[in-house]
Amino acid sequence: MVEPLILLGDARVAQGQIKEGLLQYDRAIFVQRVNFGLFDSDQLNIIYKEADGLKLLGDLEEAQKREEYAYEILQRAYNQDDLRRIPGLVRLAEFYDSIYAYLASRVFYRKSLQILIANGREWELEAIPLHNGIAHSYFMERFPPFYVSDGFDSRSVGIVPGLNEADLFQQNLSINNFPEGERALQATVTIATQQEPQNAELIEETTMRLGDWHLMWDRQREANALFTSVYQSMEARDIDPNLTFAKPKLIYLPEPKKPKPKGLLSSAEPEQGVVELKFLVKTNGRIAKLETVRSEPPRQMEFQIRRSLRDAVFRPAFFEGTPVKNYPHTFVYEYDYFPPDNLEDSTPSLGLK
Repeated sequence: MVEPLILLGDARVAQGQIKEGLLQYDRAIFVQRVNFGLFDSDQLNIIYKEADGLKLLGDLEEAQKREEYAYEILQRAYNQDDLRRIPGLVRLAEFYDSIYAYLASRVFYRKSLQILIANGREWELEAIPLHNGIAHSYFMERFPPFYVSDGFDSRSVGIVPGLNEADLFQQNLSINNFPEGERALQATVTIATQQEPQNAELIEETTMRLGDWHLMWDRQREANALFTSVYQSMEARDIDPNLTFAKPKLIYLPEPKKPKPKGLLSSAEPEQGVVELKFLVKTNGRIAKLETVRSEPPRQMEFQIRRSLRDAVFRPAFFEGTPVKNYPHTFVYEYDYFPPDNLEDSTPSLGLK
């Protein structure tokens, strides 16, 4: 009885009938509990389907409740060091990443890594995504993924209160412990080098990520040493490094604040705007000589994107293994907007040059 209900729910969701699909999933969970108990682990897959459906509806608050409830089931179903816990822990961590709850995501990447350690597998390749997750949580803590104009911006969730006391304590304990993020990325390079020394692509990927970390923290010498090692590794494999290094690579740009529609009818169709700029990318990845090439419609987002670009960081271009300045580097930002008559007064583009 459970499987047909799940299949019916899947079909409804695939047809865009999300609420009807959620109803079928709820019925499937009820039948599963009646037959196998309240905390049977086989219901996890259905709970995750519910969470995914709620995300499609844009109801992140209810989706979070389902993800956290699945975590409760996971705790009751498996022992603390059971490897079967890891997929669910990582899923919850990734959900917290998606809502910028970086402290909570860090807790669950750590928990997953601790399980690998308890099972003597901390230096296996499967640990790399966990280390990357820990590092990314610190990256989000130090470098918000969106432009923050004041201290009242609530888009970063910070501490998630709905967890148990131990998890809450771990969230508080890790605040501003940025060296842990660096050690996590160093561990990925070590794991890649030790476990698959012939896998040059994996070694290069982990090395580049560590180099980007150093660049974000203004440690240009350490970053360039790592980038150069990747450049030389590509040459040794007869791979043209210019495919990767000829142009600057954007590694951080806080998302600019977009204009909000005012008094807008639900049937209104957005239009597409564009801002094109050119600038110098210096060897430390920061920009200078910022100029607007075009802004359509005029001044709609020009000020906001210029403001965000001043905080941007690029991996610099390299020539023959050495970082070089790049000018002019062109950057195009496209966005949806509603006709000016329906928008709040936008910020004027004053003093931009």
